[in-house]
Amino acid sequence: MKEKLQEIKKKLSSDKGKDDSSEDKVAEKKAETKQQDAESEDVDAERESILSKGRRYVRPMSLSPQKALKLTGAIVAGLIVVIVSAFAILIYVYESDSDLVYGASKVLPYPAECIDGKFACVIGGSAVRYSDYQFNLRTLKQGSSSQLGADNEIDFTTDEGQEQLETFKTLALMESRQNVILKQIARDRGVSVDRDEVDEEIDRFIESEGGQDQLETAIESIYGWSLRDFRRVVELQILRNKIQRLDAENVLEEVEEGGDFAELAREHSSDGSAEDGGDLGFVDEDTPFVEEFKEVALSLDPGETSGLVETQFGFHIITAVESDPDEGVRVSHILIDGSSLQQEIQDRLEEAEINTYIDVRTELEEPVAALRQ
Repeated sequence: MKEKLQEIKKKLSSDKGKDDSSEDKVAEKKAETKQQDAESEDVDAERESILSKGRRYVRPMSLSPQKALKLTGAIVAGLIVVIVSAFAILIYVYESDSDLVYGASKVLPYPAECIDGKFACVIGGSAVRYSDYQFNLRTLKQGSSSQLGADNEIDFTTDEGQEQLETFKTLALMESRQNVILKQIARDRGVSVDRDEVDEEIDRFIESEGGQDQLETAIESIYGWSLRDFRRVVELQILRNKIQRLDAENVLEEVEEGGDFAELAREHSSDGSAEDGGDLGFVDEDTPFVEEFKEVALSLDPGETSGLVETQFGFHIITAVESDPDEGVRVSHILIDGSSLQQEIQDRLEEAEINTYIDVRTELEEPVAALRQ
């Protein structure tokens, strides 16, 4: 019995040793796992730190929508500044008249001149645009070529050709300048031209030329114009005509209100008869006057005054002074043509402050008539 008890104690003691050994191994395993977890966390933290630093370089556009929009706007604005500056250098430094520069100047309003002060280009609409100047210059060059013919075409690379080119430049700038003043006068008078009026006039030209293709061929070969270019010329002509009509209507109103016809003729008429109070003498069927004028004049009774009569010379106001069976009708008239409007344009230009930004002579050194002989 005693021996069995001792065997049992030995066995228990042996089992306890085994249990203690197992517990130690479990503890060691736990410690090892804990250390591995800690090391893994350190590695993850280090990796995240490295990646976060890299993202700042790998993903530079990871911005808020507002910041991205501002950055895009800044880039676009910078490109616009570069483009505008580049064309400005080509225009004002190199005096380029290439098709590219001409096309750009139609979009970007580079001024060739400012009328009524430097700030008038911005606030007053008084800029002579470089594109308008180039349009008129190209018209003059093409017009001279078509008029002189291929055999006599001007060589603008020669000394004589260069001098002629300088004259063309001055004429082009003067024409552009006068058109700006014409538009100012139109605004002052409350005169404008709508699209339908231009369309109607273009249609008349198309009919007279026998079709649109024929018209486009003619204006391109003579002036180098497209149909769109022709529209702008027609629009200006209509504007000028409407101003003249308005001025004539104002004179007619003075006549109808009882104003002295002879005095009004001396004051307003552009005809040589103005100094005689508009007296033209007797008119009959054989008088060599334009038909529109003669038809109205012969229809008037003594003391009767016509309305506005438009002819190729302008707007007439006709009054019948007396009638004779043998000699016809004695008439006086007041002629309102483009000369009074042209004088007003010239007067305004003489009073204006003009700043020129391109290298062009601003006045002709010879009379224009002499240059066209």
